[in-house]
Amino acid sequence: CKLYSETYIRRSRAKDYGQILAWWEARMGHLVLINVTSAIIQKHLDALMASPKNARMHISAPKNQSRYATPVHQVFGFPQSGMKRCKTKLGVALTSVGTGLRYLAVLSRVLNVAVDKLLWLPKSPVSAVQRPERDTINAPRVLTPKEEKELLALTDSSENRALNIVVRIALRTGMRLNEIMRLRWNDVEFHDGHALLLIRKTKNKRQRIVPLVGDALNAVV
Repeated sequence: CKLYSETYIRRSRAKDYGQILAWWEARMGHLVLINVTSAIIQKHLDALMASPKNARMHISAPKNQSRYATPVHQVFGFPQSGMKRCKTKLGVALTSVGTGLRYLAVLSRVLNVAVDKLLWLPKSPVSAVQRPERDTINAPRVLTPKEEKELLALTDSSENRALNIVVRIALRTGMRLNEIMRLRWNDVEFHDGHALLLIRKTKNKRQRIVPLVGDALNAVV
């Protein structure tokens, strides 16, 4: 893993790949390369898929502060003294199929280098690993009108005004939480009846522009 990280990873991907490689190294780093079998990889992959999605790389927060509480007042200019704690409930959501496939793909690239470039292995053991399949039955869905109404009623009654803004932006734009939390006023361009949000940092590393209208726009202004 160390050789692959230092030699074959582009600098732009070093952080993401480094976290995944560290995860695999913690579980298989003690093994000689020839002893890394498909069965061992399958065991760790299955354990990953059965684990809570926040358990892979837990981001610690200062004492008495949730991970997302602090940035909210910076985004919309609210006084920090008026902020309420925003508790993030981990729940029982499991690791997504996309994450499992990504972890396996990174390991596959490492072992392919060992096979094709270094000639340390005759064949990659990843080829015999059963890949997780996407569950269309439990795929993400949109809220029903009733669920949305109940959710907005709760945020409207909350003393935390930022919570109401964040939820409405998420509902109307489909933006990810981290994208909303990174917004600054210079990312908002107001027009007659709508606004445009510039999302500078996205999951796929590309900027994009999202329109903001209706109750979400009213909540911001």
